[in-house]
Amino acid sequence: MLFRSMVLEFAGLIRRPLLRHAGTDEQLPAAGTVVRLRLPGEDMTALDPTRSIDPLERDEPPSRLALALGWLAPASEVDLFAERHGHRRHIVRGGDWRTISAERLVARVTGVARLRLRAEQRELIAQQLCAIEQDGEVVGRAALTPADTYAWDRVMGALVVGGLRAAACEGLAGLLLGKDPNVARTQARPVATRATLTNWVEEQARLLGERELPLDDALLVAITVAACGADTGTLPICISEQGPLDGPRLRRWAAERTDRPIYLFDPDEAEDVTRDVADDIAPTNDVLVVTSWTMPPTWWENAEGDQDGQSLKERCLTLLRNAWGGLKTIDDLRGPQRMGSSKFGEVESRNYQAVMAGEVDAI
Repeated sequence: MLFRSMVLEFAGLIRRPLLRHAGTDEQLPAAGTVVRLRLPGEDMTALDPTRSIDPLERDEPPSRLALALGWLAPASEVDLFAERHGHRRHIVRGGDWRTISAERLVARVTGVARLRLRAEQRELIAQQLCAIEQDGEVVGRAALTPADTYAWDRVMGALVVGGLRAAACEGLAGLLLGKDPNVARTQARPVATRATLTNWVEEQARLLGERELPLDDALLVAITVAACGADTGTLPICISEQGPLDGPRLRRWAAERTDRPIYLFDPDEAEDVTRDVADDIAPTNDVLVVTSWTMPPTWWENAEGDQDGQSLKERCLTLLRNAWGGLKTIDDLRGPQRMGSSKFGEVESRNYQAVMAGEVDAI
């Protein structure tokens, strides 16, 4: 019954809302609700997008209306249109985030018309981005990115509540569904639990481990994977004189050294060796270079669950303990202590150069 269509009109805060009968061109052809937002122009600077909604850099709304709609509501369950000078454009189809191509989804979340990525990056996102399921429902669609948050021009991941963007997600491309937002809708908790996210991260690690990633990228991914309590698989977790070692290779490396001291060097704890210098130093036969630096992603830390993560250093110690059997706790590993047939030392920064030069056998 078309004559019953009504319009509830808001004009900002300058006057009270107005409830009126719909005009001829406003009548709805069927029962339902349509929400229209009239802007003074296509340029979204009218809404002051210079202030970033999210504290992360490079994550502010785009200036073009069509891109801003997708950026603000990447997982809308209702259709979104942009209309200018009588031309209407379909921006988001309700629920289409589950089915559109990986590249389109990431471009929408990033707020660009087209992703400016290298061919291998575009291929990686297409292969890695997958649905995250929990209790038979899709609670996200994302790919773990093999680079830090800002390495690919812009933040490409978002936490979405009620279809609307609530916060950026570092270290991934795509989106996660969220719940329990704060009043400002700048923070929320993922619907996926830590257990669900850890399983997804583990699968992402397996897929990334099959690719020939640059060492820096592979180590960054491994740091994220370990911080989420997932198995790092074939991703490198430390560096030996033989080159990068993943978990299985580290166990074999340790099995060959049950009769002599083994040393760890952590460039993040060194006081007299800068990080840049330490990154370029080649380990000697019985020294492993491994970082203790860790930063669990916010989306994993805020998820429900009691799973704990590890740093790569803790991961290495766990694998060594399992490989040797005679080791006790991580605290027991400090200093050159004999445990069964193994002796384990942790290289201090002041002794690092001497160990590297082969001037000392033990610390």
